[in-house]
Amino acid sequence: MLNLRGNSGPRSRFAATAAWVLTIRHWYSRRLHVTLAGMDQLLKYRGEFPILDRTTYLISNSLGAMPRGVYHSLHTYADAWAERGVRAWEEGWWEMAVDVGDKIAPLIGARERS
Repeated sequence: MLNLRGNSGPRSRFAATAAWVLTIRHWYSRRLHVTLAGMDQLLKYRGEFPILDRTTYLISNSLGAMPRGVYHSLHTYADAWAERGVRAWEEGWWEMAVDVGDKIAPLIGARERS
């Protein structure tokens, strides 16, 4: 327990600062361990992002690295749109939003089909 009141001499200020630094270092060390453990689990997916084989990709917000399977999926979607136009809604587009919602639901604590 830090005693920040009482003696305000240089030794007590130093002791309080040292204790604070050690507390912060311990906190960051624990957080780093948790972060690195989580990264180990994510490394198995690295091969699914081809751009990561040839570059260091530091942008992770609005336009992250494209997963390998996305190109084919978008091509299939574009083909259906080009060939069927608005009729493509009859071939699964209508359910697409619900399917995506079902995949996101567990991440945000929602029920499927809600």
